[in-house]
Amino acid sequence: MYKKHTTLGKSEQRKWPVAKGEAELLTQCEEHKGEHIKMFCVDHSQLCCTACVLLDHR
Repeated sequence: MYKKHTTLGKSEQRKWPVAKGEAELLTQCEEHKGEHIKMFCVDHSQLCCTACVLLDHR
């Protein structure tokens, strides 16, 4: 069933079969609108933008 299935990593994000609007939503911070996800907090297992890191994840 998955013989023709290919996996694409984050470096190949432009090839993901996702609508452009949805791809933009996936990379935006839920808490700080307009900020893009830049980091991952290991302690909280959460994706963070720079504002999140400064305010909540020091």
